[in-house]
Amino acid sequence: MAYKPGELRMAYKPGELEGYARRAAQMMKAAESRGALSADYITYADKLRAARENSEVLQVGIVMIHKTLIVKIPWERIRDSSEEALTEWLLKYMLARMDDA
Repeated sequence: MAYKPGELRMAYKPGELEGYARRAAQMMKAAESRGALSADYITYADKLRAARENSEVLQVGIVMIHKTLIVKIPWERIRDSSEEALTEWLLKYMLARMDDA
């Protein structure tokens, strides 16, 4: 389905993007702290552990209605940020790229 600029924001339910950003931030914090990942992320546990041990940057994909965003964020930034700050940063990132072609 093709969307006109500005229409994409209406395609999401209120709070839906915030929920995506919050879940991604939770996963990032759990992976950074080497904590136990919830059942929602157990599929990615091995990949996250390998990324944590072998790379200075975490690269994740966020699938949106019209595109997939590739987010690269240093582990140091994840460690130094609160879950709320990461959620806000991810939400702003997704919104800023919402109308990009």
